[in-house]
Amino acid sequence: MKDFNKYSKENIHFYSESTPSLLIDLVNKLNPKSLADFGCGDGAILFDLQQRGLLNKVNNIIAIDLSEVRLERVRKHIINAKTICSDVCNVKELKDNQLHLVICTQVIEHVEDDKKLLNEIYRVLRLGGYLYISSVVKKWYGWYFYRCDGKWVLDPTHLREYSSSTEFRDLLTDNGFKILEQKLSLFKPSVGNAFYRLLIKSGVVNEKKLRESKISGIFSKIRIPIFGYYIIEVIAKK
Repeated sequence: MKDFNKYSKENIHFYSESTPSLLIDLVNKLNPKSLADFGCGDGAILFDLQQRGLLNKVNNIIAIDLSEVRLERVRKHIINAKTICSDVCNVKELKDNQLHLVICTQVIEHVEDDKKLLNEIYRVLRLGGYLYISSVVKKWYGWYFYRCDGKWVLDPTHLREYSSSTEFRDLLTDNGFKILEQKLSLFKPSVGNAFYRLLIKSGVVNEKKLRESKISGIFSKIRIPIFGYYIIEVIAKK
């Protein structure tokens, strides 16, 4: 990406109660003592888990992202979170067999080497540790208006989009993980959030004021499916 810092400033992640139920149920069941969000962005997932009280007993909360701009937002909104500015494929600050749970939502399709990312997650997880991971599955008839490396993609920063849930599952099992549960659902992006980002880019509204507005939360719930695109969620174990 030509201007990564500009992208991080303009493409903000809105905080809302939009954490997938599969992840909420997993955290509630595990009650992990340590967890890391690989590619946390602005911390939307961690913020929602925090609001639900699901991080109260977590002793070690780690937010990892390549953008210091995004991590600054995390530090403002997530209590007791340690932030690490790093490539998620090589997090040198983390020890082997350290974590009970790793969260990795909509990140693996952005990295140059998906196997390297999974190897890094496997390294830092304890034996018996859990991984919640999600990505994009594109059916043969799927289309969206962005392009990357000559291909039509859902996001201009996507380096790959998996062709099936089987392809994604096989990637995990081939890298040492045991699949426990999976879910495939139609991709339904927030129309409101896309509109708000345009307003922020154009300078019409202030990011902070928009985040605090109750109206933004209402319109963020308006979602329209993009046919041919699905979200794949997987819970796996080391």
